[in-house]
Amino acid sequence: MKMIGYLVSLKIYSKGYLARREMPMPYINIAFHKNFIALYHLGISADKSLLDWFTTAYDEAGIGKLDIGKSCIRLSTVDKLPFTLIGELVYKRTPDDWLASYKVQVSNRYKR
Repeated sequence: MKMIGYLVSLKIYSKGYLARREMPMPYINIAFHKNFIALYHLGISADKSLLDWFTTAYDEAGIGKLDIGKSCIRLSTVDKLPFTLIGELVYKRTPDDWLASYKVQVSNRYKR
């Protein structure tokens, strides 16, 4: 599947995503599917307080029911895209924040 993606450069994190040195760390991706637009924000699943904030803010925006997976926010129509809310989400969880939490997750995985 082809997506628009925003990545953490290999110049910043040379180990690459999932230890694949040729693959930059994904941060946010957008994909257009047949029935919805998917916004993949990898940092939202790594930070419960961010997920709680987003869930509350989405409900308060009155857009409709939130359809979300682990890192995938499914948006039903283009005319209901919450651009301001997405902007706030990106601002609240920077690529540096995501990279720091990813490093913690990886180090915890190998402590077992």
